[in-house]
Amino acid sequence: MLLPIVVMLCCCRREPQKSCCSLNHTYNYNNLNNFLYYYFFIVWFIYGLASFLWVKSYKWWIIAEYSLFIGVACIIICNKLLITTKYIGISLKLMYFVLTLHSLIGWFEIISGKYYFISSNMSAIYSINQYPASALGNTNNFATGMLIGFFISISFIYICRSWVIKTLVLLNALSMSCLIYMASSRANLIALILGITFLIFVKKNKFSKSIKVLLIFILLGSFSLIYPTLYRQIINFILELIGTCDNGDSISVRKNLILNGLIFLKESFLLGVGSGNTNYYMEINSCSDGYHTTYGIINMHNWWMEILVDYGVIIFILYIIMYIKLIVDNVMIYKTVSYNIQERYYALSFASFLIAYSIGCISASSNMTKEYIWLFFALILAFTNLVLHKSMQ
Repeated sequence: MLLPIVVMLCCCRREPQKSCCSLNHTYNYNNLNNFLYYYFFIVWFIYGLASFLWVKSYKWWIIAEYSLFIGVACIIICNKLLITTKYIGISLKLMYFVLTLHSLIGWFEIISGKYYFISSNMSAIYSINQYPASALGNTNNFATGMLIGFFISISFIYICRSWVIKTLVLLNALSMSCLIYMASSRANLIALILGITFLIFVKKNKFSKSIKVLLIFILLGSFSLIYPTLYRQIINFILELIGTCDNGDSISVRKNLILNGLIFLKESFLLGVGSGNTNYYMEINSCSDGYHTTYGIINMHNWWMEILVDYGVIIFILYIIMYIKLIVDNVMIYKTVSYNIQERYYALSFASFLIAYSIGCISASSNMTKEYIWLFFALILAFTNLVLHKSMQ
């Protein structure tokens, strides 16, 4: 997944600084230190290292810190080398190409019932239900990858000048949205609808808000026709989420994981149990008195809770601030940049994805070890820092 980007980065070379009105504007990397994003991830990684002093499992600590290091290194490298919007565009195209390959593999799996990248036990279940997974591990990870691909498609639809390419990208976006539905990843289905709704409201056009609301209802109606069981899945998901029964299903387990996580957080005096150690605490306590059973599941299955329980309240609050600021910055870039269509629609698609991902991130068992998610965030951060620095000049 990372190979095309790594190859591209190795080929990148610094260019002399251009004027602030240039389409492929460059910036002085030393000034990047003025931005909140860069510092936050360094602080997060250092805090994770410091948690070595109180963790109970060094095995889980090493796994989590290694993954966090890969993520932070990816962010630093992308910020260091992606010094023009042209480079960011090339990176997005390469990532989009790889995600498109995954989507094609997903369709092959659905049609043929053959799975070459998952275990035989899982492939038997997936084949019966016609679930796509590709090489991303499982349906939830696959759906998250398609969610990323869908919002990259949105930017390309607006940026591409050729109607042939626009049509192909649009069809690919529809294909990816269909694959999210086929994967039965309810959180990512809700995320997709939420991201599209946000995009419709934010996008500048001649329509009034009432017309936009009507368009959203038409869109939702179209979804119900194309995907007949979509809303039943979402409604059942919400009802199970707010219900009180514990029957061992997916939602019950997720609620128990959250309740146990809050207990662990309290016992750690809000400092967090340390990098990766939620898994350890869940493993040894899920069947103990005073805790909630998780039926052998030890991963948090909730990115927000994973950060909160592993790293404590301070890191969690800083992450929330960073996340909201990233959304606001990209919305402002979209609304204020007028001379660069690439920057405008990259910003719009990034902001829409971030809104969607706030729900989509509770789908996978853990996002810490997902390199493609770290890579996409690194591209978003590199783009945001680049445009913000340009506006400061």
